[in-house]
Amino acid sequence: MNEGPSEIRRVDQQRTAVITAHTRAADLATVSRDIVTAMETITFPAGFSYTLAGQNKEMQTSLNSLLLAFALAVFLVYIVMGASSNHWCSRSSS
Repeated sequence: MNEGPSEIRRVDQQRTAVITAHTRAADLATVSRDIVTAMETITFPAGFSYTLAGQNKEMQTSLNSLLLAFALAVFLVYIVMGASSNHWCSRSSS
């Protein structure tokens, strides 16, 4: 007799298996990259997929916010420098 899961979890009405791990020797980005590399070698049946969530998802959200803030900061510095230069001011002819 085969044993099934002790509980069935659902996320957005989809059956879900949650796999957790505690890493000590590597950073989150390296572990996430290794997991994706390992998962890409697996041939899943039709309808199966995987998603990294948890701290990895939070890290991606934080990184996207940081990149947006950096781009906005560069844009604002460019605008301030342009506004303070003489090229934007109208030159009066003497």
